[in-house]
Amino acid sequence: MTVRLPAVLTGLAAALALPGGALAADATPTTKVTGGTTTATLSGVAARQLAAAGVRVSPAGKVTRRSGGFRLRIAGGSLSTTSKIDHARRDGLTFRRGARRVTISDITLRLSDKPTLRARIGGGPALIVARAKRGRLALSADGSTGRRSRITWVLAPTAAGKLRSALGVRKLAAGGILRTAVSATATPSGTPAPQDPTAPAADAVVQTGTADWGVRASFRRYITGPIAGGTVGSADGAIRTQDGGFRFIGGSGSINRGTWATDVRFKGTAVFDGHQGDLQVRISNPRVVIAAGAKRGVLHVDATSKDRESGQVKTYVDLIVADLDLAKATRKLDGTNVTWSGITAKLTESGVPAFGGFYNPGAELDPISFTVVAAT
Repeated sequence: MTVRLPAVLTGLAAALALPGGALAADATPTTKVTGGTTTATLSGVAARQLAAAGVRVSPAGKVTRRSGGFRLRIAGGSLSTTSKIDHARRDGLTFRRGARRVTISDITLRLSDKPTLRARIGGGPALIVARAKRGRLALSADGSTGRRSRITWVLAPTAAGKLRSALGVRKLAAGGILRTAVSATATPSGTPAPQDPTAPAADAVVQTGTADWGVRASFRRYITGPIAGGTVGSADGAIRTQDGGFRFIGGSGSINRGTWATDVRFKGTAVFDGHQGDLQVRISNPRVVIAAGAKRGVLHVDATSKDRESGQVKTYVDLIVADLDLAKATRKLDGTNVTWSGITAKLTESGVPAFGGFYNPGAELDPISFTVVAAT
């Protein structure tokens, strides 16, 4: 399938930069990155010039395609005031134009006051492929997560020259090429994650499961009320629950029954339509990410929404829509079943567009609960 560059490079930039939130103090200790994802989408002047020249982009290595963008696995690195995000060496993006092709791989993001994206172009030596004006990760208080979205990456002159030569593209400016979003999980250095002595320490593969989440009860009421005069529904396997919320199905991912490290995704879509089509929101495929021993986590979703000003329907892939607080949540281990209940959720800055700008960052969302079957 042909993917337009603007969509691809934007994702890579999104993966490198996650939205706002207050940064942890400069004294935040360095923590070792243990996992996470970077989503990337092509966007900007350089991306449009490549697309206009007939360049197509496809995933390389174990990179996956997600709704017009790409998802890269985070393989390592560190979180601090100057964070380093490493991706798998062979993972990247392949650019094709006719019989010509070149792969950008072995991608490393250095996210600080002067962010850089280093990678290998066509297997050559690592070099700075793009720069950004700002891009520090927003770190959780315990250093267990780091995230940021909407970093705009500008293609470096040397990299632009190599791409022009490799692809036979005559016009390629050293301009905007990517937007990225990064969600990294880590364990503080020298601080072992709390262990449950009765539980196995190995990660277990999630075989199935369901998640119950109402998104936001007041939003559901508004949609079906006299002002919006709309409907609330479900699709893609999700069903409505008795309290008016949604049950998502098909749990997959991994969970550690010793450290409670969790990365599980569910399938299904919550559908909101109001104001005779002027308000359209789709929230799909919720994904819960919790680092080992962490007191907080994040909720990702795929989403589409109609912008209130432009009227355009926009798509968001693996968007961090909510901060999760585990303080009042309960968890239970019953054989191969793992259950989390009553996880509090608040809207992130990056999640605001998913609701068409309807709510501000920090708005309360409905709590989320889930049960998965996880076998080692």
